[in-house]
Amino acid sequence: MKLIAGIVAAAIVAGGAVGISSMIHSDGGNGAGEDARSRWVKVINGSNVAAAIDENDSLWMWGGLETPTLDDQQATAGVRAIDGVSAAELGGGTSAIIKTDGSLWMWGGGVYGQLGNGSMESSSEPVRVLDDVAQVSLGQRHAAARKTDGSLWLWGDDSYGQLGTSMPNSSSHSAEPLKVMDGVVDVSCGILYTMAVTEDGCLWAWGIDIPVGFGDYSSQRSSEPIKIMDNVADVDCGDNFAAIIRTDGSLWVSNIQMDPESGAEPENLLEPVKVFDDIAAVSCGSRHIAVLLDDGSLWAWGNNEYGQMGNTDIGSEIYTPAKIQDGVVDVSCGPLSTMVLKSDGSIWISGDIVSAGYEDVDWWMTREPVELSIWDEYADAPYLQDGFGEQSEAPEESVSAAPSYPEAYAAYLTALDSHAEMIDMYARWYEEINYAIYPVAFADVYGDETPEMIFVEADETYPWSESYLTILTYQGGQVSTLMRESWDFYAGSMLTYTLFQSADGKTLYADTSYSTSQQVTERYVFSESAGALTMEQVKELPSMDELVLSNRYAVDAAMTREEAAGFLAENGKA
Repeated sequence: MKLIAGIVAAAIVAGGAVGISSMIHSDGGNGAGEDARSRWVKVINGSNVAAAIDENDSLWMWGGLETPTLDDQQATAGVRAIDGVSAAELGGGTSAIIKTDGSLWMWGGGVYGQLGNGSMESSSEPVRVLDDVAQVSLGQRHAAARKTDGSLWLWGDDSYGQLGTSMPNSSSHSAEPLKVMDGVVDVSCGILYTMAVTEDGCLWAWGIDIPVGFGDYSSQRSSEPIKIMDNVADVDCGDNFAAIIRTDGSLWVSNIQMDPESGAEPENLLEPVKVFDDIAAVSCGSRHIAVLLDDGSLWAWGNNEYGQMGNTDIGSEIYTPAKIQDGVVDVSCGPLSTMVLKSDGSIWISGDIVSAGYEDVDWWMTREPVELSIWDEYADAPYLQDGFGEQSEAPEESVSAAPSYPEAYAAYLTALDSHAEMIDMYARWYEEINYAIYPVAFADVYGDETPEMIFVEADETYPWSESYLTILTYQGGQVSTLMRESWDFYAGSMLTYTLFQSADGKTLYADTSYSTSQQVTERYVFSESAGALTMEQVKELPSMDELVLSNRYAVDAAMTREEAAGFLAENGKA
């Protein structure tokens, strides 16, 4: 859901049903037994889970939860799950919270790298992903985070360009957050696409099945951000439609069936259509949309097959906004349900839900809103905190936490200085087209516990048309060149690449993409031969187990030349 005036509510993800059983509690810290209905700050309607955040920054969860160490009885009764939470995204397979200290934690499915912790494995325990995070949004198999400095980071599946990396192919993914753009004020993920708003009011989109028309792209697909429109404040994405809040407070929607004129046939319009003025909030489900106006009235339209509108007087498909109820202060749409917080502090839900533990509903769907049950006392609710923060340690910095090799690092610093001009020459290619690049990394390519130095440098003879991937090694007390391979065509080729190692740390691979008259993807394995490395093209790559270097994003160990020089100077001390 998106709120005007800069309040970030929970973004919506596609998935299954939502459970019913809740609590409105009394705050033990402010007088036990006191009615705390008015203390709810926001509601979060996800998949197989419903939640609310109270004014003490505690996240309460109930329903069919996919949550660590939560038993069935706690799930149906509701629990005070995590303290110190400012925002949450509760998906069908992956979930995320932002704590009040700005740290982002995720758990659930991770086979596409969507947990963002460098692993392709799922985790039932929360893992810490990033710090200084202001907003998180989840797609079907990818995730996005906006940091407090306005930078936007994405990770997970990139098969359709949904990460905005310009490298889509059937095996593209990143298990590490990749920086995509700066100056972002809002982000929302659809199933296989992403939309973001920058501080200048521009709306950008990338991925596939983008729900807003742009240019002559009939396939509605782009693997890099495409500017959609100006004067935008916020955006919220459904499965394949978008709700856009303009800077004047008006709501525009696209690609959701509506009557463009009274009596006309409903259309899926890729050109955004204005629907309301002066809205307070909007939230998108999989196939329906709910809008909260300034007067507290809730309006909805779209698919109502599962009763997600909470109104028995309207049909299964609503093509024009219908007023649902009054006295609403917050709304959050699940995939096939709608959850509201009323002005009296009560929480209601309708649609496709899991009714276990709710005595008045014995089926999986309710077409009329039902009020969620309440904990009479704050202290009565079971409390679950293990694994969600205090007990977990922050992730280590991958390079600075590596063992120090003073002699090798001191020698590498001298070598880096000798290559500085050509590395900087290469960096200027991308600086001229506003890309920050990270051309230096360190990795144990030989698997002998001594890291090699990897970097990309320009050809001094043809500085604007060719570059080299160079790998130096420290053996026998001196630095020698392990490989210097022609790497880039010219600045306009927009070559992007990620180097990574196998799980045993002994084999180096590369996943590359560049532009000619079309997008070209090539994959390489580096093989040792006569004390050197050679590059051989291969069709498939294993999972990216240990990311090493990317020319456009700070991937794991990647650094600018200045950062690398500082690292070597510090760690080269005996």
